[in-house]
Amino acid sequence: MPRHALWLLGAAVLALHLWALQSLSLPVAHAPAVADRVLHTRVLPTARAPSPRDEPAAHAQRPTAKPSAPPRRRAASARAPAARTSTATAGPGSVTPAPPPQGSSGTRADTPLDDYERWLADMAARSPDTSAPARVADSPPAPEPAPASEATPLAQEKVPATPATTHADSVATPAPAPMPPPLRLPPPTRLAFEVSGRVKGFDYHARGELVWKTDGTHYQLRQSISMLFLGSRAQQSQGLVTARGLRPERFTDEARKERTAQLDFETHRVRFSDGATAAADIGDDAQDRLSVFVQLGALIAAAPQDYPQGTRIRFETVGVRRVDHWTFEVQGPEVLHLPAGDTPALKLQRLPQDGDDQTDELWLGTGLSYLPVRIRLSQGGGDWVDLQLRGHETP
Repeated sequence: MPRHALWLLGAAVLALHLWALQSLSLPVAHAPAVADRVLHTRVLPTARAPSPRDEPAAHAQRPTAKPSAPPRRRAASARAPAARTSTATAGPGSVTPAPPPQGSSGTRADTPLDDYERWLADMAARSPDTSAPARVADSPPAPEPAPASEATPLAQEKVPATPATTHADSVATPAPAPMPPPLRLPPPTRLAFEVSGRVKGFDYHARGELVWKTDGTHYQLRQSISMLFLGSRAQQSQGLVTARGLRPERFTDEARKERTAQLDFETHRVRFSDGATAAADIGDDAQDRLSVFVQLGALIAAAPQDYPQGTRIRFETVGVRRVDHWTFEVQGPEVLHLPAGDTPALKLQRLPQDGDDQTDELWLGTGLSYLPVRIRLSQGGGDWVDLQLRGHETP
């Protein structure tokens, strides 16, 4: 073969090799990670036949390319629980059912536990640790869904039962009894009065006395008026001291003859000694015509601020012949000029009933445990009687 022909053949082979090397270097510059895989698995066999020594090296380098693919699959699986919970619908009081298997298209109701699952899924997606799917699987299993007809504990907490509105409780549980008003009874005291008055055009002067005694369980109250040449008249009340105040058992009026009224609070009946008068019904807070003055003062003494001017206080009042309803109206404070001296007092007036022409005025001594310090009774015919405090002492 001529020498110049050999040179031409060598130049052609060299050009062919340069062209092949140039075509292989282009993908390496733009994608280094792909070039390694192409150089070992695809490109090198086209350049030369593999030798027996190259085969073990190729098998040793193949596992290095596998770790790059699983992270994409793990990220997709970590995002899968979040994608399922994002389509759940909210329902107050519902119980979280078990999650559907992977790949199923079913949906479940959203519950408060879904927030915890979303948080686990989000942490698994962000974490570089390849064990993130295991953390989602290790979360506490959801409870079984409750039947639709049963109330869940969460619903009971949101809408608590109101026993007061149920029919069974309203029948079985009676309404609590009202608390009695506060009372402050006075200590045992003897009050002396100057008495003046007019009866059928005749003026008179007398002495009066009001004696209040109690041992904390029983009480005795007696009022008497003695008139020169005309004799005396007395009223007496006795009974029990309870949480509601005075509970009279016997009221006596002594004038020309003695008349009584027996009060029985067990049967709520009052019986009169006058046979012409039938028995009458009474309530729990009934008073007689003498005990009413001490009971009224004990109520106001316990809470004076609760009885401003214009306040009306009503009592069921028992006499020796009938039961009346007396209403007292608070008139306001006054300073009285009495035989005992200047005395601060609270004035009250008993309002007349229908067909009653009698007016009663009462002054309770604010510095004397609200015991009566003046009592004035007036009638339409011009008769009147006025009791004014002359002094007081402990009996």
